[in-house]
Amino acid sequence: MESKEERPVRFYSQGVDLAGEKGVGKALTYAEKYFFMKYFHVPTGKDDPDSDGRTKSGEKKQTGTQAAKESADYLRKALTQMLHELAAGDAEKMKTALMVYTKSKDGSFAGYGDVNDIPDKALPLAYACAKNTYEKRIGPFVYKEGSY
Repeated sequence: MESKEERPVRFYSQGVDLAGEKGVGKALTYAEKYFFMKYFHVPTGKDDPDSDGRTKSGEKKQTGTQAAKESADYLRKALTQMLHELAAGDAEKMKTALMVYTKSKDGSFAGYGDVNDIPDKALPLAYACAKNTYEKRIGPFVYKEGSY
């Protein structure tokens, strides 16, 4: 049974080609592909709409150089906010708490006294430790952009 129903849908696309001649075609192909996937909920192994890349605790996982930098920036800011709120703004208590969250389990490393000294790869663990303490003492953590 054929239906003559029509439903006009506008969608936007953009594309870049270093040679400059294929950008429009790439944009249209990409937009059409993702339009059909999203509009008709077509599942794919790679772009599964039900898999948004969030960790169990709700933070978005990101990859790539720029994404890694943005993630590290967010973790530093959020960690600073948590420390500030947990220590009621007392700088010495903030430093002590951070050292507790970043020290090694075997005691061979005393920890970091400044959020900016923590290597990017170690930030997720320090963040998770601080968040765990925060949620036990204060409740759910809500990041406030530009607060500290």
